Amino acid sequence: MTRGRHGGTILLLTIVAITALAVVALAEESEATWSGEPLPPWGGDWFISQDTVYTDETIRLNGNIYIMPPYTLSLDGCTVIFNCSYPGEHGISPWWGSILYINDTDANEGVVRSNTSSERWWF
Repeated sequence: MTRGRHGGTILLLTIVAITALAVVALAEESEATWSGEPLPPWGGDWFISQDTVYTDETIRLNGNIYIMPPYTLSLDGCTVIFNCSYPGEHGISPWWGSILYINDTDANEGVVRSNTSSERWWF
């Protein structure tokens, strides 16, 4: 049985396309980085008790963020989404002497929002 004139070319192009997609998927996953305080389990507050940096990450919280002094939380190109059931349920509380940075990166904007447009978070 013969493949025909273009059978080998189509197979080769398919393999190249699949390989390229795999490389892009791996590159996108490796862009998100963090150091410092790990995210809390779903449903908990996030207490920053050491200098913490998250980069190009989507962070979903069902609680508040408390930044303890003298520590810094830097959210670079991150999207923070608070799961709010009512206005003002969750928010960010940088305590006196702590520092919060929300920065844009080349890849992403720094965004803080609630899970719906009708529910608000506090700062």
